[in-house]
Amino acid sequence: MRERTLPIFAGTVLKDNQGNKRVGELNALAYLFEFLDAYKFDRDELENPQEDSEKLINALVLGLIFEKINGYKDGSFYTPSFITMYMCRETIRRAIMQKFSEVKGWNCQTLDNLYERIEDKKEANVIINSLKICDPAVGSGHFLVSALNEIIAIKSELRVLLDSSGKSLKDYRVEVRNDKLLVYDDEGSLFAYHPNNKEKQRVQQALFHEKQTIIEGCLFGVDINPNSVTICHLRLWIELLKNAYYREDGNLETLPNIDINIKCGNSLISRFGLDVDVKQVLQKQKFSIEEYRNAVQTYRNAENKEQKREMETLIAKIKAGFSANLLIGDPKKVKLRQLQGELYNLENQGLLFEETKTEQKAREKKVTKLNNEIDKLTAEIADIEGGRLYNNALEWRFEFPEVLNDDGDFVGFDVVIGNPPYISIQDLKKSNSLVCDYYSKNYQTAKKGNFDIYLPFVEKSLSLLNSHGIVDFIMPSLWIYNEYGKPLRSLMIKSHYLLRFLDFGSTQVFIDATIYTACQQFSKRPRPFFRYLKTEADNFETEGFSEIYFSSLNENNWSLGKEHILLIKEKLELNSKPLGEIAQIFVGIQTSADNIYHLHKISQGIYFSKILDKEVEIEDSIMKPLISGTDAKRYKIPNTNKYLLHPYEASGNFALFDINLLKNNYPKAFRYLKDNEAILRS
Repeated sequence: MRERTLPIFAGTVLKDNQGNKRVGELNALAYLFEFLDAYKFDRDELENPQEDSEKLINALVLGLIFEKINGYKDGSFYTPSFITMYMCRETIRRAIMQKFSEVKGWNCQTLDNLYERIEDKKEANVIINSLKICDPAVGSGHFLVSALNEIIAIKSELRVLLDSSGKSLKDYRVEVRNDKLLVYDDEGSLFAYHPNNKEKQRVQQALFHEKQTIIEGCLFGVDINPNSVTICHLRLWIELLKNAYYREDGNLETLPNIDINIKCGNSLISRFGLDVDVKQVLQKQKFSIEEYRNAVQTYRNAENKEQKREMETLIAKIKAGFSANLLIGDPKKVKLRQLQGELYNLENQGLLFEETKTEQKAREKKVTKLNNEIDKLTAEIADIEGGRLYNNALEWRFEFPEVLNDDGDFVGFDVVIGNPPYISIQDLKKSNSLVCDYYSKNYQTAKKGNFDIYLPFVEKSLSLLNSHGIVDFIMPSLWIYNEYGKPLRSLMIKSHYLLRFLDFGSTQVFIDATIYTACQQFSKRPRPFFRYLKTEADNFETEGFSEIYFSSLNENNWSLGKEHILLIKEKLELNSKPLGEIAQIFVGIQTSADNIYHLHKISQGIYFSKILDKEVEIEDSIMKPLISGTDAKRYKIPNTNKYLLHPYEASGNFALFDINLLKNNYPKAFRYLKDNEAILRS
């Protein structure tokens, strides 16, 4: 790499001294560094509209790039900023008002009400900073960054944004726009840092330490993909770097080790339940939860590599102690010891009288049964202690000391937010059938043979909440009427945990995927109804929710929406036969080479072929309109310029045209296929 040279790309951003595009060759590493140096990673167009926007790369763009690089193999998709902004705004504001209600006994319904009641600004900061937010499928950290921005904006709105001396930043307004945190002075100008200006130094320091406090104490994440975890670390560090400041010694303030809040593991798999008692473990270990928390905090702000390694070792030792001691008291091990005792007694008991054949047969039968049970339990315990299934298990019970009380009880998060992965059981089984079996055994929502992984994510996330917490996910809406969603529908009808359902209907939120989605809120505080609204991604309305009572629903598919639409649907169902009763459709039309058979219509008899990269003449009568998933909209006749070359007889069973018929009746189509014969034959 050091020795290799690369030709400079013709459309390069690199310029020579005269401002012209560079030409020739460059050393590969030098090329990379000069390319990166040409971009500004810490700015955006709002700061300087005259600046070359092509050379601006903000953290949001980086996040999208990172998730694109990661691909969609693990069922994750990049969430658009308007969604993360909306979800964080709605959920975090609600959670903060709930925090004040718990601590102060207030019942504020809006931030304006809350602002009027706050007298002690330092106390208000302590209350807000006690918020615990988790994304269990964190990806690039987009939701956590949006949450960070929202919390700072809320503090500004409540006038409790303070500097290190406790002085308010009252002359500054902070708001979130386009998923970016913007700071304005009292004249409406965007804040810009200048280290030689005392006031700007004060504000920059305040913003840096606010972000540090929130990232360290409020934001947590988990992802099964180690690349995603690394990317999330980078995203959060970038957010801190935006407000990095120069100390009195002329050096930039050191970045803390915030990586400890983002864990790599499978959020859905754990050896230990959240209710497992750890009091005896704490006594044996001779450390307190407070000491565990202090070790984590010392790691974050380690003064050197030696101290960081020392804390890493201590934290690993504490977690290993938890794991080892909990395994000793595992109910499976207790049961195993009990069975082994019974077996020992049966095999070694002294008999006062000689056994009858019937008694001997009964005893041998019981011995066989006990041996089978012991073998089964022994295998299960071995699998738990060192099996492949638990290689990347996430032990929620003790992984985050911030959500444990002083007795070691798991108290849970205030907010669980994110975009869980969407992977069907069929796809999951191809890569890991063992994991599928675990989900089916341990999650009510996965009991049915057919399920999607986002369902157990809902169930798990509910268990991670504290008593007043909220789960807020953007995820498929299909569970409200699909067969695999029946267990979750049943759970919601019994528990009344569904809080709100913002339905995007058939409009697509994700650019690269055809998925029907909704923003869905859940809470463990049941009420008799949930709020429902249908909106559109390209016309995002969030006013006009209706109330749907659980008593009006059953386990069968839920028809949600406006009454007049539901009446039309009911009339259609009464007078029509569902397509599913006529045929089973697994895929749309399939060809041996889509890039040959799929063409774009230019005009009558003229089509564009991607494979040939040119316009071709083909008879219109052999071409059929082609509708893809993104073209199909409810209640609308699709309009498409995509066409399918369809050389088949349509009478009775479809049969491929005889070659002579094709040559004589459709000579242009025949010539086009001949031009691609080599590819078709291969």
